[in-house]
Amino acid sequence: MIVTPNAVLVRPEQVHARSRAEAHALAFLARYRVPQTRSSYGLSLRQWFRWCGDNGIDPVDATRAQIEIFARELEATGRRLATVASKLNALAGFYRYAVIDGRLHPRRWARLRGPKARASLRPPSERPAAGRGQQ
Repeated sequence: MIVTPNAVLVRPEQVHARSRAEAHALAFLARYRVPQTRSSYGLSLRQWFRWCGDNGIDPVDATRAQIEIFARELEATGRRLATVASKLNALAGFYRYAVIDGRLHPRRWARLRGPKARASLRPPSERPAAGRGQQ
C-alpha cells in the first residue's frame, strides 16, 4: 500500500488500480493543503491499514468496535492519549469523507468520535498551565 504525504501527485489512473481503501485514502489526503497534515494523517492511515491487514480486515469494511480495539492497542503499547486521539481524528475524517463521497453508508459511521483527553488523565507535563488568579 502506498499512502504518502505527496498523495496529491498520484494520477487518476493510479487511483483506480488500488484497493477501495487506498483509493479513498489518496483522495482523502489530497483534500489537505498543509504538508504536515497530509504527512500526519498519512502515517495514521498507514498504521491503521497495517493493523487491519494484520487482522484480516478490509479498512473500508471495518467497524467502530475494531477501531476502538486499535485505539486500545495503541494505548497498551504506551502511546499517549493525545497521540491516540490524533490518530482517531484522522480515521474519523477518513470515514467521514468516505460517507460524503458515497463509499460508505452514513448510519454506519454516524457516531465515530475520538477520545477526549481529560486533564486529570494527562501526565503533569501535558496539562495546561493554570491561568492567572487560579491556584
